[in-house]
Amino acid sequence: MSGYTVDWPDAEYHQVLPNLYLGGHVWEEGGRSKSGKHSTISEDKSWDYVVSSYLDGDYEKTLPQCDMRLVLFNDTEKGLSEEIWEKIRSAVDEIVSRWRRGQKVLVRCQAGYNRSGMLMCLTLMQMGLTAEDAIKTVRKRRGQHVLINRVFEGYVREREVEYRDQASLAGTMAIAGDLL
Repeated sequence: MSGYTVDWPDAEYHQVLPNLYLGGHVWEEGGRSKSGKHSTISEDKSWDYVVSSYLDGDYEKTLPQCDMRLVLFNDTEKGLSEEIWEKIRSAVDEIVSRWRRGQKVLVRCQAGYNRSGMLMCLTLMQMGLTAEDAIKTVRKRRGQHVLINRVFEGYVREREVEYRDQASLAGTMAIAGDLL
């Protein structure tokens, strides 16, 4: 991972809640680096919905199974446009909706740390968790390097009120908290 001194995750994906997973296209297994071309996702028919978040580029041709492709910015420092936030909101709404219907959902990016970590935290916040609890949960489940890019962590924290208000309006406070 450029710009950071971190280890790749130890698995392709990790369960955050029952039927809700956080993962990446690159991971280590038995001391060897693996990538999306070794992915088990394409052959596994038990996945109901897979969200892949990636940078602009040629990833579309190389990613295994994917139901929603979300291109998220190369330059995290310049902020997110309202258009990008709208795509993120739609993705989170879809993830929560499918999860509530009992579907098995995977949210992933390159390593399952920053882009997908942000989406997962926003998903948990929409279910009623605080930003702090959402961040702690994904780090506990996926690893300490989730949201290693502090800009992504900042995006999660600055949206806390918006997502908590959505959870409250939808009557979903503490749904996720009861399952943790």
